[in-house]
Amino acid sequence: LLDAAARILSQVPPFALVFLGEGPLEGRLRARATELGLTDRVRFLGFREEIAPLTAALAVATLPSFFEGMGLVVVEALASGVPVVASRGGGVVDVARAGAILVPPGDPAALGAALLGLLTDEARRAELGRAGRASIDRRFSAEGMAEAIGGVYREGLARE
Repeated sequence: LLDAAARILSQVPPFALVFLGEGPLEGRLRARATELGLTDRVRFLGFREEIAPLTAALAVATLPSFFEGMGLVVVEALASGVPVVASRGGGVVDVARAGAILVPPGDPAALGAALLGLLTDEARRAELGRAGRASIDRRFSAEGMAEAIGGVYREGLARE
């Protein structure tokens, strides 16, 4: 993400990268931000109990990991109407059916291009935000989850 941000820095209006959470990579991320001259654009907010208001304030959310089991951050962002740029890997592919742009893992050029496309196109961000929220509302509401579970049972019973 930091390498992608450095690639697009001069092509977008001023932006800030916000890292939520804590972890063993924070020191390396801070050092890389310094190497790339991004310290004035990067904020490490640490652990937060309530991230919904922070997520909702984002122009774009990103999850550029190599593998995610589900990608809860993707669900939270899409539920807030925030478009997502994420790496194509693991459960993110299933969660981000609408409202997201998926890029190959470990590809700063593709990640940067996708971010640049959204950061410079407000209408596209809004369109993806609406599509993502509708998809999450449908699939992760109590009714949507009950229907999905019922479908699994129906499919299992049909095999017998």
